[in-house]
Amino acid sequence: MLRWGLLVTLGACGFTPPAIHDAAGSDAAIDGAPDAPPGPCTLPALSLKVATLAGCADGGTADGERGDARFANPVNLVVSASGIAYVADFDSRRLRKVEPSGKTTTLVELPHPFGMAIAPDGFLIVETDDDDMGNHSFATGTVWRVNPATGAATVIARDIGRPRGIAVLPDGQIALTDQVHHVVELLDPATGIVSIIAGAVDVMGHANGTGGLARFSQPWDVVYSNGDLLVSEVDNGDLRRVTLAGLVSDVVPPGTLDEPQGIAVDPIGNIYVTEYGTSHDIKKITASTVTPYAGSTVGYLDSDDPQAAQFYGVEGIDITRDGSLLVVADGNHGDSMPFNHIRVIHQ
Repeated sequence: MLRWGLLVTLGACGFTPPAIHDAAGSDAAIDGAPDAPPGPCTLPALSLKVATLAGCADGGTADGERGDARFANPVNLVVSASGIAYVADFDSRRLRKVEPSGKTTTLVELPHPFGMAIAPDGFLIVETDDDDMGNHSFATGTVWRVNPATGAATVIARDIGRPRGIAVLPDGQIALTDQVHHVVELLDPATGIVSIIAGAVDVMGHANGTGGLARFSQPWDVVYSNGDLLVSEVDNGDLRRVTLAGLVSDVVPPGTLDEPQGIAVDPIGNIYVTEYGTSHDIKKITASTVTPYAGSTVGYLDSDDPQAAQFYGVEGIDITRDGSLLVVADGNHGDSMPFNHIRVIHQ
């Protein structure tokens, strides 16, 4: 089913739109000007099993070494083949580049970035909640193509609802989950046209089936794995499998997970899911069996015992190509609390 037919590409763009009300329900507090260099914060050892890669409790936009960099509600990230993490820093309206040492630089300014993926050619595919004109609504989600070497950003498709998760298929097509309109979609980057794979626009629920017979409720992240899509659902508390032909089934039943958001899959097929519910933790799924993996209670604590570690705004998660390191965007979920970190978990 065709959903959107949209204009493709703008020129390179790096700008600061006016302050607006963000999707999490808080007014963005970080403006477009970079911070004056703050004093360094003291971080626990990076060698701990669960460690802070970069960022301090207080928010900001400062670049620099591991203890100097500041983030403003980092919500998502992707890890490149070289081990560099590209971070969607939502409230600062920036894409940040974090090296394995924790050194952080700003790649480009974009209007409230969230969804992220890496295309086969190494370029970043990024969703922003605002369009390139600074408009903000549940219809203004915009998908960009960003050069990771230069930061040059061009629009692929604008005003296509509220895509949250992004996965790039081997042929370059872009899978999207629209968390406001409850559908899983496919974006053709050559035309900007979006079509629905499964679900019905603005119809919530839980139903397996094919195409428009399936139902979702706040589908959040999506990854491409073994020829299918894996989709987390915040409201249903589950993980769904969606074939590219639109057949939807449960990986785990509704209610198994507690407000699941980010998804990562390791080289042998284990699935890691962030949960923002009661415990703010990370679960591991192996052959549909769910086990605790990292985190136990809400907060901030690095530890050599992953289950003793504490997380707060766990949203985005990704894994290095060799499966040795999970990287987590551990922001504040838009509530302005002092949690603005990028965390790593050594496997």
